[in-house]
Amino acid sequence: MDSQPKKDGRLARAKKLRQSRITEKLASSSTLWTSKFRSKFEAVIAASLLKRGMAYTYETTGLPYQLQNVYTPDFFLANGVIVETKGLFSPEDRRKMVAVKQQHPDLDIRICFMDARKKLSKAPASISYGQWADRHGFIWSNGRIPIEWLADEQVHPT
Repeated sequence: MDSQPKKDGRLARAKKLRQSRITEKLASSSTLWTSKFRSKFEAVIAASLLKRGMAYTYETTGLPYQLQNVYTPDFFLANGVIVETKGLFSPEDRRKMVAVKQQHPDLDIRICFMDARKKLSKAPASISYGQWADRHGFIWSNGRIPIEWLADEQVHPT
């Protein structure tokens, strides 16, 4: 009598193992199949859904989202100019600066880089911090706050 539950458990494990092997084989059987997905794991999941007869679409809808954060600028000048100073300019900092600029177009935010010639990455075609700032419409300086910034009335780059 005790052998029946053991046998059922072994059968269930064997069935799961067979399904797993079939799904993996299906997903890895052709580069065409796996090239439809951004990872092999996604291909395995898609194959599993197909095997179970479940209809699906893959990455067909983008869902916009916003992260709620608070930006604290480094310096507020008396003339209304905001100065952000940057030594290292990380990808997170770049995303933050673009988001703040987009959400607060009325503010005159400028960036003072420790070294504006520094490249964003080690890639041969990488742009410099200063080039990035130009591309994103930021007024910027290299190594110091220019005297003109102290005298400027609030300026909005176009």
